Amino acid sequence: MPSTVPSAGRRGASARLRFEPLAAAHIPRLIDALLDPAVYAWIAPHRDEPSFRAFCAAVIAGPGDRFPDQTWWNHAIWERSTGEGVGRLETTFIGRQVEIAYLLGSLWWHRGLGSEALQWLVSEIQTAVPDAVIWATVHPQNLPSQRGLLRNGFGRTIAFPETLRSYDSGDFVYRLLENSDAQT
Repeated sequence: MPSTVPSAGRRGASARLRFEPLAAAHIPRLIDALLDPAVYAWIAPHRDEPSFRAFCAAVIAGPGDRFPDQTWWNHAIWERSTGEGVGRLETTFIGRQVEIAYLLGSLWWHRGLGSEALQWLVSEIQTAVPDAVIWATVHPQNLPSQRGLLRNGFGRTIAFPETLRSYDSGDFVYRLLENSDAQT
C-alpha cells in the first residue's frame, strides 16, 4: 500500500540551523562536511566524491518502485549565520513506523547541533504522523549519538520491527519514548 505521508519534508529552521529538502544543487556544498572520514567511523563510508554523489542522487530520487510502501524525507542542514553545509537528516516512513538518522560534518560536532536537528525533525514527523513510532539505530561505539538520543527522549530497546533499514547486526536500537518531550 502506498504511503500517505507527504512525499517531501518541508523547509524549516531552528535557532542555529536551517533545513531544506535535499536537492542535487545542495550536494557540492555538503561535500566538504560529509566526505570527512571521521563522519564514517561507524557506518559504511563514501570513499570518494563520485560515490557520494551517486548515493545522494539515489536518496533524492526516493524509494520509487523498489520500496512502494515507504516515503523518504532527506534534508540538507545549513548553519543559519554562515550558510555553510553542516550535514543531512534522513527519515524513512513505513506507515507509522519511522526511522531517522543524522550525519553532521565533524567540524560541527560537540556544539549541540545534532540535538537541535533531531528536535526539529521529531517535531516535523509528529506533525505529519501524530501517532508515529520513531526509531534510530546506532553503532555501539558511537557514544555521542547514543547520548544525543537519550537527551532527546529516546530509550534503548531490544524489541524492534524487522523493517528497520539501517540496522546492522549488533547495533543499538533506540525508540522515542511515549509522552517524552523531545524538546529537552
